[in-house]
Amino acid sequence: MVWWIKPVNVIVIEWTFAGLATCFVLLRLYIRNRYNRGRPRIGNSRFKLFNHGDWIILITLLCFYATASCDTAMVTEGFGGRRLNLHHNRNDPDTAYRRLEKGRLQLLLKLLFFSTLPYYFSLWGVKIYLLTLYYKIVIPSLLPTQRLLLHVLSALVGATCVVWIFLNMFWCVPTSKNWEVSETHRACLAYFARVPYITSVSMHVGTELLIFSFPFTFLHYLHQLDRRRYYAAAGMFAIGFVGVIISLGRVAYIFTQGSPPIISMAQAWSSLEQGVGIIICCLPAFKTLLEARISKSNSSNGSEGARTELGQPMKQPERNDHAGSSTQSDYGSEVRPWENEMRGSWTGRGTVIDPDNTILRVDSFERAQP
Repeated sequence: MVWWIKPVNVIVIEWTFAGLATCFVLLRLYIRNRYNRGRPRIGNSRFKLFNHGDWIILITLLCFYATASCDTAMVTEGFGGRRLNLHHNRNDPDTAYRRLEKGRLQLLLKLLFFSTLPYYFSLWGVKIYLLTLYYKIVIPSLLPTQRLLLHVLSALVGATCVVWIFLNMFWCVPTSKNWEVSETHRACLAYFARVPYITSVSMHVGTELLIFSFPFTFLHYLHQLDRRRYYAAAGMFAIGFVGVIISLGRVAYIFTQGSPPIISMAQAWSSLEQGVGIIICCLPAFKTLLEARISKSNSSNGSEGARTELGQPMKQPERNDHAGSSTQSDYGSEVRPWENEMRGSWTGRGTVIDPDNTILRVDSFERAQP
């Protein structure tokens, strides 16, 4: 069953999600540069403050723009008919092979072919960013088994990326056959070919499930030692499964809609998937903002409490009294019992482990530098 929708509405949906993703990326960059102290500054250029994760997200966002731009170009060029499709049967009155002249049809096929690359790059860009995030969390000396699994997962994601590139680029050889219009019965279009699409979608959904399931191999450590950060990390990664659900929904729609129009609900589903993926990558930075706000609120409350005590004799704090130390505790300067345990279990040669670089400090993995 095909859900008919005006192509103009599809374009509006795509750019709406692109704008929403852009807002989250800009907020992420602002938060990282505003609240993360102690970062090295080289020269006067703010671009020097970007780490590898920032660049991955920016490139992924640019790929999102490229995909939306290709769809917009197809609509503005007149290829956005509500029933215009690429069925090879010339008896179909709505097929582009019958309704369009050869020059315009060739332009349409080229736009479809080149829109495939940025779309898949945006999906795999999210995967690559999450893997770099895991490498900052999973310390080899603490979690050697999980580190090995992470290497295997990274190799699998890299292999699937190479496979979909070769499938979509070289399914039709030579590549110019993707926009061949002289012989319709011999037309080859990787964009709508069944084997490349099923293979690419299977690899995409499979790696998504593996990536968002991987954190559960080490979350039990957080549950034992710091439940507050355990719930924060589990909630963030659980949101990632929303992207998996969207991917499955898009695939289900495409397989049930028969001969789809060129610009259809499939593009709207794809833009939703791209936008949600980029937003998920930006979420960890917002934890820094939340902690800064909480710390500021606690400091303000402590100052008000101190003013109410003016004129009264100073009370000697007991050994376990933590009044007025909320700011210090929030930024990790207070030594927790599990940190002493971690220091005692370190097997390095005279090295004291830094809790800011361990898996247990979930709030700090976004601050880590490559």
